[in-house]
Amino acid sequence: MKLMGIGKLHALAMEGSEAPSSAARALHRELAGVRWREEADIATLYPDAQCAGRRVTIALPEDHCVVIQVHYATQIILFEYVGSREGRPPFKTLKKRKPL
Repeated sequence: MKLMGIGKLHALAMEGSEAPSSAARALHRELAGVRWREEADIATLYPDAQCAGRRVTIALPEDHCVVIQVHYATQIILFEYVGSREGRPPFKTLKKRKPL
């Protein structure tokens, strides 16, 4: 998949703490190689991920998480948030777009 907003994940990978840093690097490699067609595909690789339509929250070590939007048709992952679970802002519900 094409990864957008990867700078947020890169910043965590460069952080001093080893566990989230290593997890961020591994997540980058894994997500770059996936081909997801639907929400069920995500659960096979990340069974503990919280999925809500296109939005997925993946837990990382030391109370960190990554929130992504998955656009299945275009095979794009957009990183919305990378950081502490405590600091994660509340997200509005994503509205489904009407087809063109």
